[in-house]
Amino acid sequence: MALESEFMVLGVVALSIVVAPLLATRVGIPGVIAEFLVGFIIGPYGLGLIRNEYEWLSFIGALGLVFLMFLAGLESDPEIIREDFKAIILVGAASFILPLTVGLAFAFSTSLYSFVEAMLLAFLFSAGSAGVLIPILRRYADRRLVHIMIGGAIVDEVLSLLGMALIVSIFTPLIPGFPLPLQISPWGVALFVGEILIFLVIVRLLPKGIEKVIKKVGEKRVEEFEVRLTILLMLALVVVAEALSFHAVIGAFLAGLALREAATVNPEFYDIVYPKITTIGYGLLIPVFFFTIGLKANITGLEAEALAAIALALALGLAFASKLAGGYVASIAAKLKRRDSIGVGFAMNVRLSVGIAIAEVGLSSRLIASNTYTLFVVISVVTTLVAALGLSRFMKVKPAVTEPEEELFICVLRGLKVELEDVDDTLHELLQMVSRRRLTCDDIPALNVKEKVSNREITLLLIREAVSRNLIEIKGNMILVTPKGEKFLRERGG
Repeated sequence: MALESEFMVLGVVALSIVVAPLLATRVGIPGVIAEFLVGFIIGPYGLGLIRNEYEWLSFIGALGLVFLMFLAGLESDPEIIREDFKAIILVGAASFILPLTVGLAFAFSTSLYSFVEAMLLAFLFSAGSAGVLIPILRRYADRRLVHIMIGGAIVDEVLSLLGMALIVSIFTPLIPGFPLPLQISPWGVALFVGEILIFLVIVRLLPKGIEKVIKKVGEKRVEEFEVRLTILLMLALVVVAEALSFHAVIGAFLAGLALREAATVNPEFYDIVYPKITTIGYGLLIPVFFFTIGLKANITGLEAEALAAIALALALGLAFASKLAGGYVASIAAKLKRRDSIGVGFAMNVRLSVGIAIAEVGLSSRLIASNTYTLFVVISVVTTLVAALGLSRFMKVKPAVTEPEEELFICVLRGLKVELEDVDDTLHELLQMVSRRRLTCDDIPALNVKEKVSNREITLLLIREAVSRNLIEIKGNMILVTPKGEKFLRERGG
């Protein structure tokens, strides 16, 4: 029986996005997959508690997709690629080209897909999702291996989104509904190149523009001005993208990349905005997006058709195997260990956010049918789930929190760069400072920590490390030592 009251629906959605990640941590799967599964279970193709006909819920989900792709761009740190350029480019190129080729061969060898569906399926095969991969890899301590994985995913993410954008720009429906005949728009490629040029101009001008606006408004102390400005810039590029016949997700992703570039000019702006935007996105909008994807996934429709079910099984196997092979071969060529190379192959299969973005864009642009949409979603979810489970069981690396790491770290706090040679010793000094007086977040740049000259970018945020170990907690603007932090101090004689 479906829920009638909109507030009851909202309550069920809120309960679902709270419970789903808790269940995910117990099972050992990414939280976004749990949110998708819960949406499917209680949706119209599961228990039927929520019908897929609430426009307000669909709009929140669509806004969640915009935030997801914006954060994907914001988290695409070019410094990661520069750190191990050769290995990352090898991994990214191989795990993009091989799946793309396999996807095209598979799609065109069947009679199930139109030309455009085949092209989008190929880009789905080659997609990567750095934003989903980063939290999966946080507990692994092999820094170089993790950076190669994330860097390769960034390369695949950017290339697959650009490929999707090109397909959407040059193919437009001849009539508003199905079945497709499609026509090639002669202005499509020009619009695509035009948007890229516009983006490059924005990236060039945005950092200095942000700095000037912040200086002018900063003295007036407008509440949360940086966050409001960021959301405005994101939505502005979304509007520009749609005005140029692109989908909103392209504008959102490009906006994230532009803001990331702006961080090189004004790192303080990034430090203020990033945690607050992630709170808005991952606290509400993005979980609702994955929940609504579950509502729309009609898996039973695929099971009813034998040919479609066989195609799904083949597509799943080929998508996973081609990514695994591409990542493995490239990693061996980059002289990684065999076991680590297999781990890279698993990591490259994390394609959830971009895969679902391709599905959403294809469906909303009327370029793919509903069954193809479900196929895309299932491939994205299942391959990511298998990849996450494979990484947790296959990679024999020590958790980053088990013991001190005797290697060079760089901590960038509000633009201050300091080198830290022993994580636990430095954490001990930090906790001593916090325990002696009430320390605020604004005091962090003034901490008396030994400073050295370094040109390397962020590899570890000291405060984030202390929070992740539950040694400190941040309440408002205050930094406080937790009971676990007090025990840490006592054990080290603090």
